[in-house]
Amino acid sequence: MTPAQLLPDSSVRIIDEFIESVLRRVGWRAGRAWWRMDERFATSSWVILGGEAGLLADTESHTLNDGRRRYMEPTLVAAADIDLPPGDREVLLAQGADRVLVVDVAADQSVDVRLLLAPPPGAPVNPEHVDSVRSAMQLVPTVFLQERSKRELGLRAHHDPLTGLLNRRGWERLLTIRTGTVLAGALLFIDLDGFKAINDRHGHRAGDEVLTAVARALTSTVRPNDVVARIGGDEFIVFAADVADDETALAAATRIMRQVQRDILLSTGRVIAVSASTGVSLWRAGEDPSEAIAEADRLMYEAKRLGGGVANRRQDGSLGVVDVVTGRDIHADNDPWVSGTIAVRARRGPDGEATAVLVALAPATASTPPSELASAIVEAVGAAGLSPQLPITVLFRGAGWTRLNRLAALLASLSEAVVDGARVSVALPADARDADVRAAAEDAARELGLQRSVAISQIAGTDLGALMLGGIDAVFLGPRWARSAEPTVGDTAALDALIALTLALGQTLVVVDGQLVDLAALDTPSVEIASSRETKES
Repeated sequence: MTPAQLLPDSSVRIIDEFIESVLRRVGWRAGRAWWRMDERFATSSWVILGGEAGLLADTESHTLNDGRRRYMEPTLVAAADIDLPPGDREVLLAQGADRVLVVDVAADQSVDVRLLLAPPPGAPVNPEHVDSVRSAMQLVPTVFLQERSKRELGLRAHHDPLTGLLNRRGWERLLTIRTGTVLAGALLFIDLDGFKAINDRHGHRAGDEVLTAVARALTSTVRPNDVVARIGGDEFIVFAADVADDETALAAATRIMRQVQRDILLSTGRVIAVSASTGVSLWRAGEDPSEAIAEADRLMYEAKRLGGGVANRRQDGSLGVVDVVTGRDIHADNDPWVSGTIAVRARRGPDGEATAVLVALAPATASTPPSELASAIVEAVGAAGLSPQLPITVLFRGAGWTRLNRLAALLASLSEAVVDGARVSVALPADARDADVRAAAEDAARELGLQRSVAISQIAGTDLGALMLGGIDAVFLGPRWARSAEPTVGDTAALDALIALTLALGQTLVVVDGQLVDLAALDTPSVEIASSRETKES
């Protein structure tokens, strides 16, 4: 290994410049650096001033012994008495240079170098020469300290101090370099779901732990030639190099995000479920990367609007959003539960008669005026053939409900719009990605004095702590998970565990559009079906 391969380029440059400066000051011609590696030396090339370099320039780098001897003061040593690289001694002697001035310089903790300066053949070496070398060598540690400070400042300028990832400036700089070396790539724009709620409920230290855990998950999952950065509070971005088509980009994004969306154990012992909304777009050589980043950003917001997942633009131009855990397409057009604006299901007793109504609101409804949406809910319940006098439980999804107190305003309007004062209650979304909405729903229920239940869209990524909240009477298991006609062992085991938990907590589990539950086999009134059709038992 040569010094250039083992040390920062700046270290080798500084010493070479130092040698050249000393040679000019004393009027000598050649000098060389030996870099101490444990008790051995790796030698740099000769620094030659003026005229022909002669044979000295032809000598290569070598590893030498003689590591135990130290020259703390500039010392004139006969060429025959020092371990020189093969050929150097002969070359020096052939040119009449039978002496070298040797001094060891400890530049800093990581740099220990021996300098060899060759006087001209036959020229005297007087005390002024030695003093000049001594004075110059005393400046080396200061120069190295300044250089290290510059490197550290540069590092801080381009890196996030909390996670160690690139910051926005570092990301833009490295992305420019990376996109100049590959032909295509995928850009992932990642925004954590419910991060504000984590900070508000558990403190900023917990938030910092979540951010560093996500950073570790990203860096441990991407490939060496990919780029990861934290560009905002809870926003991350990834450039996956050499990804050339939509299918591969979506697969890469899903693989990466599956490692992010998991439970995190905090230093306090509390477990927090983490999820994220992600947009993924393609970039190709010759295109402006900023346009692909902007597209990924837009797609991320589409994913968040639909409740989370990975969003991409399909080849036909349509939007696709995939659930990270299940791999299922959760785009509104392909999920009957959230298609349109309002989904209505009836809770039914053993005789199949409706006992209550569950209303799920698509994220887009958050922008509808509260009184108008309340009237639409009552109409939708009637259109489903259900009595408007039945108790109504409302499930909210999407970040839009956290703004401008929209959620509380709708519940107040709905309580006024229902027939004969039918009871209105709130289903708190238990998915980690909906932590902000859950917090807003809790606040609204407390303010209006409404009963609360919990809604789970899928087992994985669920904050089961939501089930432990006081006053929860029912747990709704959403159709995105419960609809599977061919449940896996994991599906049934997870459902069994969930049933056991709700029974232990005295809650009723309501399976929406479920095919996993055989009510007769369970023989317990604590599990119900919610569906759009009558489900009488035979």
